[in-house]
Amino acid sequence: MRAAAYYDAIAPRYDAEVTTAARDRLARRAFVDLVAREVPAGGTIVDFGCGTGLDAQVYARLGYTVLAYDSSSGMLEQLALRCAGEIQAGRVRIVPPGLAALDAATEASPPRAIVANFAVLNMVKDLGPLCEWSARVLSSDGRLIVSLLNPWHWREVATWRWWREAARFSRQSPHRHLSRHFDSYFHFETDLLDAAHDFRVCGRARAGSMVRYSPDDGSAPLVWSDPALARPVVSLAWATPMSRLLGTFVFFALRRT
Repeated sequence: MRAAAYYDAIAPRYDAEVTTAARDRLARRAFVDLVAREVPAGGTIVDFGCGTGLDAQVYARLGYTVLAYDSSSGMLEQLALRCAGEIQAGRVRIVPPGLAALDAATEASPPRAIVANFAVLNMVKDLGPLCEWSARVLSSDGRLIVSLLNPWHWREVATWRWWREAARFSRQSPHRHLSRHFDSYFHFETDLLDAAHDFRVCGRARAGSMVRYSPDDGSAPLVWSDPALARPVVSLAWATPMSRLLGTFVFFALRRT
């Protein structure tokens, strides 16, 4: 698998690459905060595409038991170093690559949530089987919380490549995000909701120079910001329909029905 081989190669330097930009740090912090808001502490979380354990370590320290799953053995080796104390305490359990191992782990510890941060699911062409598996293994009222690349981000929409792929788009051939290292795919909101037919939306957010999360129960939006990214004009745009074009990532919190 090209993606696993790529992440095996960059595993030792991955943390530096994804924590340098202020907006990436903000997006990661907001996603973890959202998980803590939606999932009662003390339960089991599947960190799907856990990488080097940047999130898994935080979840464990918040009181969750984490099943850390990734297709890259190199990333899991880095996680084992980072989370050595949490692993010894039983708060983080590494699940070896392969769906059979993940099935066995979730059967032993039914999770309260499956979470996938930093656009992990954009490497999955068809979200249907993953969403069906999630509904099957989650405990009653469990959560599926995901971060996807924003397919409407202005930098993407401004490219000829985006429009070329959009012209080819169909339900059978998802709109493709052309990574240099492996195949990846844009997933529009309708794609996710069609795939996740056993879930209902709790809320959604866009993450970029700020993160604005809108719960579907009509309660007030939650906002995360960083002074280093504060721009008054941009902040105003986040409260308008223009916000669709803003934010590198889109978050969805889904509840099993």
